[in-house]
Formats: sequence, structure tokens, C-alpha cells
Amino acid sequence: MFGKIKELRGDELVRGSIVLFIMMNIFNFLNYVYQFIMARFLVPVDYGLFAVLIAVVYVFTVPNEAIQTLVSKITSALNPKQEFGKMKFIFYKTIKKCLKTAAICFVLFIPIAVFLSYFLPGVTFYSLMFTGLVLFGVFTLPVIRGVLQGRKKFKKLGWSMIFEGVFKLIFAIVMVLVGFRIYGAIGGVIIGIIFSFVISLLYIKEVLKAKEEKTSTEHIHAYSTPIIFSIFVIMVMLSLDVIFVKRFFSPEIAGKYAVISLLGKIIFFGTSAIGKAMFPLASEGSESGNDTSRVFRRSLKMVAGLSGIVLLIYLVFPKLVISVLFGSIYSSSSSILLVVALAFTCLSFSNLILLYALSVNKIKRAYSLGIFIIIEILLLVFFNSSLMQFSLAFLASNFLMLLYSIFLLRKKKENKETK
Repeated sequence: MFGKIKELRGDELVRGSIVLFIMMNIFNFLNYVYQFIMARFLVPVDYGLFAVLIAVVYVFTVPNEAIQTLVSKITSALNPKQEFGKMKFIFYKTIKKCLKTAAICFVLFIPIAVFLSYFLPGVTFYSLMFTGLVLFGVFTLPVIRGVLQGRKKFKKLGWSMIFEGVFKLIFAIVMVLVGFRIYGAIGGVIIGIIFSFVISLLYIKEVLKAKEEKTSTEHIHAYSTPIIFSIFVIMVMLSLDVIFVKRFFSPEIAGKYAVISLLGKIIFFGTSAIGKAMFPLASEGSESGNDTSRVFRRSLKMVAGLSGIVLLIYLVFPKLVISVLFGSIYSSSSSILLVVALAFTCLSFSNLILLYALSVNKIKRAYSLGIFIIIEILLLVFFNSSLMQFSLAFLASNFLMLLYSIFLLRKKKENKETK
């Protein structure tokens, strides 16, 4: 038994996962405290609007997650030989590109904001454009975090996220209490990102102090597209339910569903630390020609264990969980909690499987994943006569996504074995 414990303590995946699990879930806890307080301070109608804006922020985090994963992939290949000069070159080149892309995306978001202000009742153009400022943060902060992740500096990566959560929470509370309401809540997000960016620069000082060394970036495009598109699909599917419930249900019901969706996302964000720890380990192992299947299997077991615990709590104590965290006003929607949580569990496994496939270069093209965004939209549009039907449609789309992710991984494995 002691030998097993010693083995686990020496396992880089377990150590990294534990560190990231603890620190990322402190960050997630701060995010949920932020959401809980906003739910308490805002009436259900305002919270429904707030949930839509946060859903927009989740969609914005598509480049965030994609950039961090991509930079982590590049850094992990340079890390074994501690090639800091090349890391510095990649860092500055990526930052410049990301700032330009953020500016372009902000301009392109203007017509989308106009459309959404008409499509979604109660959502104003100005609140959407203010939320759009988050783009500049989500395009730049992940570059630093990608370097930390690729270098397996999981503790510093965790602190970077915790600082963001602390500053976001403090400034959001102050601004909402002062009277800025929705703008104060989103303003906290923007300020948190700025503070975290400045502090995180200190964590990569060995890279920034190194003499810059140019390196070829031609190979980056080969795996940047599947990484970006795969994460885009995951993050869009993570957010569509809240956006469409706002369209098809009353503001009060939309606000109550937003709470259920938030509780379901605990599973996705709670287990995401495992994927973040697994990715650089599997990527570095793959680059070195080592077998990475053991890392993947252990990651699957960890995700299954954590999600299973949360699902059991939601099954046995749905009303209690909702009442304690958000207040009894939201407990009338407790019947759909397990269904929505199962949907996010499926998405969590899909995310892990795709991350593993990307880390070992098993996905060359990811465009076929886009069909599941269409499937989810169609199911939510045609099955919304009640919240339960809407939730089951959401579960069905995520379950289909999981099945395809498994098929995609196994197909690539079979092709490799055939060769």
C-alpha cells in the first residue's frame, strides 16, 4: 500500500493534476463565489442578462483556451533542452499577433452585438460592446499561461489564475454595490484579467531575460488549426444552452436555468485541471517517442471519479444544493439539475479525449466536429416546450459529441496500427 502511495507521489501526472486541481478549483471557487454573489445582488431578470453576457465571455475564451493549448504544445517541445531564447521568440511573436487579432475581432463583434441586441430580449448593444473588451485579455493572457503550462510550472500557472479570480471578485463586488450593476459585474472580469497579466509576467522572467533566438514557426500551423477548432467547438457547446434558454423562455425562467447550468459547469471546470496537466506530459512524451496511453487512462479515471462524486450529490440533494448556494427562489428548477450535469459530464470527457488526441498529434483535421454545434442548435431550437425537454436536448447533443470523440480517437489508433 505504501509502495503504491509512493508511486503515485512520484507520478508527474498525479502531482501536476493535484496541484492544478487544487489551485484551479480555488480559481473556480472564486468564480462561483463571484457568480453566487451576483445572483444574490441581482434580481432574476438582471441575473438572466448577466448569464447571457457571461456566456458571451465563455465564447470569447475559445481563443483563450486555444492559444494557451497551442503555446503549451510549442513550449513543451522546447522545454526538455530549456531553450528559453526560442521560447522568448515564440512568446513575443504570439503576443503581437494576438493583439492584432483581438483588435480585428472587436471590430467584427460590432455587427454581432447589434444582431444579439435585437435577437435577445433585454440585452443592450452597449452591454455587449463593453463585454467585448474582454477580447484583448483573452487573446494575450493565455500566451503567458501557455508558457507556464508547457514548462510544467503548474503552481505558478495556478497562482496566475487565482490572482485573476481574487481581483475580479473584489472589483466586481465594489462596482455593483456602487450601482454599476451589470457593467460593474463585467468590469470586474476586465480588471481581474489586467492584474493577472501584469503579475504573470514575473513568473516567466527566465524566458523574458533570455537572449531571443529565432526559430522556425512553419510547423506550428500543422497543429494550430485542429487545436483552435476543437476547442472552439467545446467552448461553444459549453455556452449555447444559456444563450438559447434566454431566447425561448421568460427572463425569470432563463435566470433560474442559468443557475442550473452554472452548477452543471462545476463538473466541466472542476475536471479541466486534469486535462491541463495531462496535455504537456502527453505532448512531451509523444515528442520523445514514449508511450502516452498510461497518462491518458489515468486521466480518464480521475475525471470519472470526480464527476461521479458531483453527480451523486446532485442526484441525492438537488434542492439542498441549489438553496444553499443560490437561495430557495431557484430551487423550483431542481428536477433538471441531474440532466444538465450529465450533459456537462459528457462534454468533460469529450474535452479530455480531444486534448489527448491533440497532444499526440492524432487529429490532423477537426472540421467534422463543427457538425455538433449545428446538432446542438437544432435540438435546442426544436425541443424547448419545457425546461426538461430543453435539458434533455442539451444532454443528447453532448452525448453524441462524446460518442464521436471516442470514435475519432479509436479510428486514429486503428489507422496507426494498420500502418
